[in-house]
Amino acid sequence: MTDFNQNFENIPPTEEPSPRKRLILAKRKFLFLGLLFILVLGILVLLKLLFGFKKNVPSSPLPIASPTPTPTISEETIPQSFWATDSGILRIEEEVKNIERELDNTDIKEKSLMPPALDWKIKF
Repeated sequence: MTDFNQNFENIPPTEEPSPRKRLILAKRKFLFLGLLFILVLGILVLLKLLFGFKKNVPSSPLPIASPTPTPTISEETIPQSFWATDSGILRIEEEVKNIERELDNTDIKEKSLMPPALDWKIKF
């Protein structure tokens, strides 16, 4: 067996980089990550341009349109409600119609309530 003469107790200390060197390394790291991001983004845009505009062909045949049913008028009449002929309900309906007629005939604009004329000659 050979002895390689390794001394693990006397490991030389590593040098701490100076603040200027750390700043340069940080700038390089930031620049590298930014360029990597731009490269990946460019590749994704290129792939979208090359393969994104391909139209999908349906794998199954198109469904056959079925005829649209047409409505038919039934001869049945729906019986009137008990409240349809009630005198109180009919009176309320007549009052609502009168109020609607009054609102339609009422002039909402008041001509006598005009804003005063403003004096635009302002001096400071």
